[in-house]
Amino acid sequence: MHFYFIKKQNLHDFDKMFIYKFPRMIFSTIVMGTILYFTLGFFSEQFDYNESWKIVYLFIIVSISLLIYFFVSNFSGAFKLKDIKLR
Repeated sequence: MHFYFIKKQNLHDFDKMFIYKFPRMIFSTIVMGTILYFTLGFFSEQFDYNESWKIVYLFIIVSISLLIYFFVSNFSGAFKLKDIKLR
């Protein structure tokens, strides 16, 4: 349904480059989600109610997942780091 409205209003042009990169983006997202799931399971004891370092562990888990996503995306060709424009 989302695809239909995007095409109907000409909001995005699905060219060959997008079709080439889309499965790679999905693969990167699946790898990142799997790593996030397993690291949350690995650090589950640190998220007890009385633990005072919960935010540090959560920050570490999210940072690891983000780095894995960027590494896999860059390695698989989903995007290049120079494609990210911060300004």
